[in-house]
Amino acid sequence: YNMYTLPLSDPELPPGVSELVRRYTGLGGEGGLGHNTSLRSQVHYQELESRLVQLVGSKTLHWRHQEMAVGMLLSMITYDHTPSLPTTSLWLSLLLSDQRTIRLMAYQALEGILKLSKLPSVKVPITDMVPECYNVQVNKPGMRQDNLFMQYQGNMEQAEVETYWKKPFIVKSYMGYFGWPGKEEKVTVRKIHPVEHFTIQPDSVRGLISEFFMDETRVKQFVEFNSLEHEKGADFFSTDRGLFLSFLLENIGPGLAAVFQPHIEKLVGSPEESQQRAAAEMVYGLVRGSRFWDWRSSGQLWGWLLPVFQQVLNNVTAETQSDWDFCFSGASNKADPNRLRALYELLITPENLVSQGAFKESSYLLFVAKCLSMNWRVRELYCRTYNILREHWA
Repeated sequence: YNMYTLPLSDPELPPGVSELVRRYTGLGGEGGLGHNTSLRSQVHYQELESRLVQLVGSKTLHWRHQEMAVGMLLSMITYDHTPSLPTTSLWLSLLLSDQRTIRLMAYQALEGILKLSKLPSVKVPITDMVPECYNVQVNKPGMRQDNLFMQYQGNMEQAEVETYWKKPFIVKSYMGYFGWPGKEEKVTVRKIHPVEHFTIQPDSVRGLISEFFMDETRVKQFVEFNSLEHEKGADFFSTDRGLFLSFLLENIGPGLAAVFQPHIEKLVGSPEESQQRAAAEMVYGLVRGSRFWDWRSSGQLWGWLLPVFQQVLNNVTAETQSDWDFCFSGASNKADPNRLRALYELLITPENLVSQGAFKESSYLLFVAKCLSMNWRVRELYCRTYNILREHWA
């Protein structure tokens, strides 16, 4: 049982509709279509939410009724209503439910809650990044002199990369390819979050979520549930779980990376398919969730992620290839390629691309293709890959 959504706000009528109804039916006025009842609806909505939280939290419902109540709570997460602290606390506890269906709903719910309570983005006008964007005459799509600075630059020194990290950047792949937005569009670009932005108030939604995942016992149980095998050959990479972890790291901050590190390092060394899948989902979340971290925090993360990726490349099997395929593809999507240079420099080397045996070489090429596919900003990496393979084929 799971409705799509329960509306909180009353529908907004187009101008003139109330007058037409009044004119032809005589209805309208106080209590009619034009009457604003949103405050009253909100009170009823919160009362229903509170009652459902009490029922689910009491643990006295039959399992079918519990699934129905949790489904109703999930349908009550809408863009115009941030769930209360008791509701958020309940959803966090449901991540550790024995019922798989409820855990899956909890992922979706907390993904929505994190979006509603997300850390405000640090944005600046696009002119801070491209001063002449309003005056540039674009004659053709593709690489041009005005968008050349967005290309991957493999020859940057560490000091240059650190300086680059502080500049505004674009994660949307289409921006700059066909042209630049006009002045009337008021487009903004992103900047990194300073570390102080991740300061968390204890009595807030983000505070509750942070407290939950800083508890080692809960995280251990959370990882164990994630790595369980539900059905042999039917368990696949879950984008819901990956995106949830991505939003979690993006909003709570670098402090959570160390919490997941020992679990990821343990899982990637396991031959079990379900544990490899769980590791791929967590790595996906870590890489995507760290897109807007500062230079130091990102460096610390990649310091231990690179050995993890190397272990993955060394131990990939036919059963785990598809899970890591999703991981590489999703992690490199909607990202500034210069901020993923550690991953690219690991993947695209002669040692990894050739002389590894047929299966490993095909796996590496698949991962490289997923990272570079449809990305016009990585011409240098395309050329480097081609040159390495051309010599091998010859």
